[in-house]
Amino acid sequence: MSFEILQEPDGAAAGKRGTKAMLSVLLDTPELHLARLARRSNVDEGSQFSTWTKAGKKGPFAAFATTATSGRLRLVRTGAAISYYVAEGDAAEFTLLEQRPFSGGDVKEIQIAGSTGGPEATLDARFRDLRIGADVVPEDSRSRPTWGRLELLGLGIVIALVAALATSRWAYVRRRRRVAAAPAPEAERQQGAPTANQSTTEAAPATMLIRCTGCGKELRTRPELAGKHLKCPRCGAIVR
Repeated sequence: MSFEILQEPDGAAAGKRGTKAMLSVLLDTPELHLARLARRSNVDEGSQFSTWTKAGKKGPFAAFATTATSGRLRLVRTGAAISYYVAEGDAAEFTLLEQRPFSGGDVKEIQIAGSTGGPEATLDARFRDLRIGADVVPEDSRSRPTWGRLELLGLGIVIALVAALATSRWAYVRRRRRVAAAPAPEAERQQGAPTANQSTTEAAPATMLIRCTGCGKELRTRPELAGKHLKCPRCGAIVR
């Protein structure tokens, strides 16, 4: 893990327990197993790298003087041993501080933290480039899916769009059904349906036939003209 100390206390303000930025590994074992590597500022010793290995209620602690305000911290477990490495500033190579007996149990937590050693202490630190490697990844960690903020946001947008489309479709179908079931307007009913005094189909006008006395041609005329004098369009004779 890369670190950079932007601000830390001087002298007594750092406190006896030290103000520190640290990287820790906690194992999943019945008895507490904790390995911690820190860059700290102490009231008596000044700036240091510190190592702490705790098994149960107690464990060894060691401090190593440094003037570096940036660098990298590295914890490496091999079998049942833990190794503490540091790289000061922009150094490419790590330096081994020490190696201690530890435990081969599964890793439960990897912690990145900062703490102050007193009420007057302030710490401003930046952590970046955290890398975790293992020969074997636990099965449940590989099979359990993880969702980031972007994935959750995308899923929410998709759900909202589907809901909007479904609502629009439902409203459209409902509106079409209402229009189909609505009765015809009064004007259309009056125009389309026959009244009591009107037959469904218009009857053809009634006509009658008369024969011309001059040329014998049959003439078609309306009943209301019966008894009146008519002129034959063929011979010009007057027909009654």
